[in-house]
Amino acid sequence: MRLSRIITANEVPALGIVEGNEVVDLGGTELPAEPAAALAEVGRDGLEKLAAGAPRRPIADTRLLAPAAPRKYLGVALNYADHIA
Repeated sequence: MRLSRIITANEVPALGIVEGNEVVDLGGTELPAEPAAALAEVGRDGLEKLAAGAPRRPIADTRLLAPAAPRKYLGVALNYADHIA
């Protein structure tokens, strides 16, 4: 099972499952768009049950997003020896 975040027809991020050349759109469910959160909420079996009745679209017509949306960005200024010292 390859989980992803996708943009739905309503331009909203949602959970998707990539299967071959298709994407199962789980945007109509109450699941979070974040794959790790969705797995923690319903587990693999729950996702498979939801995917059975969910709409599918060609992957070529689907906008895929990064699998995770970072909440924090951390930067460390160690590019130069002067900064390290």
